[in-house]
Amino acid sequence: MFAVMWNVLSLIDYFLILPVLSLFPVPLAYQLARLRGRWHAWWNPSCAARASLHSKALLGGENTAAGRYREIVSCDEIDAYLFLGKPFRRVAKFIRVEGEEYLQEVKRHGKGAVLLSAHLGGALLSNPFLRTLGLTPQYIMRPVGRDEFPGLLPALYLYFRFRTWCATRAVGAPPLLSGRGVEEAVEAVRRGTWLWVALDVPPQFAGRTKRAEFFGRPAQFPYGAFLIAARAEAPILPFFTSVDNNNRRTFRFLRPLWPATTPRATEEAFHHCVWLLEQEIRARPDQWFFWEGASVFFEAPLPECNQ
Repeated sequence: MFAVMWNVLSLIDYFLILPVLSLFPVPLAYQLARLRGRWHAWWNPSCAARASLHSKALLGGENTAAGRYREIVSCDEIDAYLFLGKPFRRVAKFIRVEGEEYLQEVKRHGKGAVLLSAHLGGALLSNPFLRTLGLTPQYIMRPVGRDEFPGLLPALYLYFRFRTWCATRAVGAPPLLSGRGVEEAVEAVRRGTWLWVALDVPPQFAGRTKRAEFFGRPAQFPYGAFLIAARAEAPILPFFTSVDNNNRRTFRFLRPLWPATTPRATEEAFHHCVWLLEQEIRARPDQWFFWEGASVFFEAPLPECNQ
């Protein structure tokens, strides 16, 4: 009975509360979404406690910023409604771009690229942003089946389908599906596509992975993006996003990594990007979505979380 009531509340949350909040101007909509995220954290104290344990283990000591990650997840969830309900030019006024010179450098290259990102801040709005520049964005997603979500009308599954539909409209084409090998992605990049790939996909959902040092511990991260870039002879453009304290977004482009010519150079690019991810999390810990389940990346359990 509790599960049924929780699902009904979640349906109201995703399909009534979020659309209403998105009607407000962008900075205020994000502020209201933050309040919703705080309510989620209060309502799920066990989830907040796990996130706190992981942040303490990786960052050391108390870190109140990491504890606010549910606020940023909520801002990401409202982006689907902002994209549908507002002309992008109105939303774009509240997006600041850092490292635009790196973006323009890769754009002048005149070919496709791998836009290497992570679950930081939320990247749905990057797709219409890239399209305004005359670029062709695309992304890879894991197929999600209805059987993964129990119940008659599972709220999370319905929201996932809705968000996938929104992302498809934002990109202009259906997403590429993981698990089909890299050939489809390689061909897309060769045709000029800017392929968004998340580096922080949990290993159990990734294809080929490789070991890297992450917060001083051995961890596993997907390696497919680097194989795609090498085979397509395309640059890798590291890209992170954030929702800042003023409730405006920042798109952050970093120095591109030009096509690797040897397996060793590809592996060096991989380790460099894992290091960039760690530095971004350290700089803006509240933006990372995976604090609650951060332990899945590490080869050994985090001892601080098992006491």
